Amino acid sequence: MILSTIPTEELQEFPNTYNYPLHLFTEDITDNRPAGMEDLVTFRHEGFHNNADWFERMPANDTLKNWIADILGQI
Repeated sequence: MILSTIPTEELQEFPNTYNYPLHLFTEDITDNRPAGMEDLVTFRHEGFHNNADWFERMPANDTLKNWIADILGQI
């Protein structure tokens, strides 16, 4: 509703490095798929961390994964 009140020429689209859908990483066959989460500014998880094997499945280095696990209280 709010977006419909803003003129199209005033909208800005963020690059692909913002709001990447982590939960769809394995299904992403596009050229926009990052090598790892370290290449992104932000990503959304859609509960990705609720899967018991998220740590092994997450395409990121252990430093980033350990930081996320610490924030989630899983360390």
